[in-house]
Amino acid sequence: MISPYLTARNRRSIFATICSLFALNVPSFACADYVTQTYILDQSNVLADGVNYGQVQIQAYDGKGTGGAGLLGGQVRLTYTANVLASYGSIDKKFGVERVGFNTDLSFTSSSINAPSGWFALPNASLTDFGTFSWIVGGVVPEESRVNPAVITISGLGDNATLEHFLFSSLKDGGGALAAVAYVGGFHTEEGEVDCVAGHYAGFPIAETPEPSSLILAIFGAFGVLAFVRKRIGNGGFRVFPIERGARTLTS
Repeated sequence: MISPYLTARNRRSIFATICSLFALNVPSFACADYVTQTYILDQSNVLADGVNYGQVQIQAYDGKGTGGAGLLGGQVRLTYTANVLASYGSIDKKFGVERVGFNTDLSFTSSSINAPSGWFALPNASLTDFGTFSWIVGGVVPEESRVNPAVITISGLGDNATLEHFLFSSLKDGGGALAAVAYVGGFHTEEGEVDCVAGHYAGFPIAETPEPSSLILAIFGAFGVLAFVRKRIGNGGFRVFPIERGARTLTS
């Protein structure tokens, strides 16, 4: 009969499994150094969802460790880029982003926001069907203020200059909330002789993250699996194949 005991290799494997289960339930936000993440703007208020209308790149540097992309410590940069699509029909010379919205749990004033020339910043404002955003930033005269890309830089955030402080959904009941949105203008979709759409909002939603209670359940579940395996091995229910230790093979 094979010796039924838990080897060091088994213990390491079970521990690695527990760590993996825990990691799957913990949001992977970097909390130091320069970090960047790009999100696809694939939700629209008037056009089809699931289309890559553009991207928003969020870059952050909290001043710790190695910086990047020219960011100073305590800065976050949001870069909105609109894609030119065949489905847009005719494209104006001034195609681009007219205004953007983003969300954050941080408090700061418009003086902390650096935006394209001729743009303004308005806190706690509503954008069409997507709810209320922490900040709306856009051109005073939209048609004349379109840019592509649109770059927004927030300064003076200190240690709070991290991605996790800018990944929140807009305030909206009944679904349709987004984390960030851009109004793309300067095109004309046509149906016969009628111009149907000359611009639209494109954004991305936030995937739900586990609540703390879910994390606790996952941890207890993992330890439950460990206890079950140890019990089965102790009762001879699982067999551990011969392991060589030095010149000796353990068998019975």
